[in-house]
Amino acid sequence: MKTFWRNLGGAVLGWVVKAAVSFALPTAMWMVLGPEGSFRPDSWDTSVVWNAGWIVVILLGAAAGGFACSKVAADRRGLWVLIAVLVVGGALSALLYVPAGEGMRPADVGMFDAMGSARSPMWLVWATLPLDALGALFGGRIAGRG
Repeated sequence: MKTFWRNLGGAVLGWVVKAAVSFALPTAMWMVLGPEGSFRPDSWDTSVVWNAGWIVVILLGAAAGGFACSKVAADRRGLWVLIAVLVVGGALSALLYVPAGEGMRPADVGMFDAMGSARSPMWLVWATLPLDALGALFGGRIAGRG
């Protein structure tokens, strides 16, 4: 029973770490790129630079989560629970994804307004699933389990 709780705790910790990294890195990207670098001109569609950065964010966040999970989990099953949660959660997010922003984007949009209105391409929304799995697996292997 102790193994179960350590694996579950590792998966929860891994998810929390992934969520924290997946908030901090895009915040830093926004500060560097601003609205003009994050979006296509006069649009809520994310730019090529933002999309490329987002792929890096997904991989780094999942790797950090996989690393943290594997350090706490009793065995590699904890990492596989984390991967399952990330993939199932990502699939639900992708199925429920509705691009929000309509019309022209104002030039002085703030970060939180941008978060609620950005339109990512569907290929990127679905690419999150395998990227999360690969990133978490990589992080778990770096930690020595997985």
